[in-house]
Amino acid sequence: MDINIGQLSADKINEFVELIDLSNEQFDTSHIRRITQCNAVAKVQKYDEMVVIDLYVDFNAVVPCSYTLEDVDYHGKGEENLIFKDEVDEDSLLIPANNVIDLKPFIISLIVASVPLKVVGKNATLPKNGDGYRILTEDEYFAEKHSKKASSVFDKLDNIDID
Repeated sequence: MDINIGQLSADKINEFVELIDLSNEQFDTSHIRRITQCNAVAKVQKYDEMVVIDLYVDFNAVVPCSYTLEDVDYHGKGEENLIFKDEVDEDSLLIPANNVIDLKPFIISLIVASVPLKVVGKNATLPKNGDGYRILTEDEYFAEKHSKKASSVFDKLDNIDID
């Protein structure tokens, strides 16, 4: 989605709606496998030396299940406010020299930030144990740790009478 600043009406909200194709984008497959659909809406206001963009995305993604690593369909939404200026400011971005703002990198980063790190499928359950491992809650772990006193080579020093 490209926004040409020269074609914007001043002091008026310009709205851009676009279906973004992100099927060829590469993502970290342990977080997002692919984006199947992405609708983006950009509400753009142009002022004298500043461009304000309210960006909204509505997307469908395929993400791995945290328990089984199977594909899970995830629907998400996100929004962000972007400010572009002629000068570099800590709260704003620089207006490009060609007066065209490419929103695709901002859309991708908004999607990545909107997808939670842990997604669980509908019928997925956490495995209880298997060959060479078992799963405990934190409370079970600490209860077991306190019930078994770890034997250390230094424990034998307690029995020595030095007097």
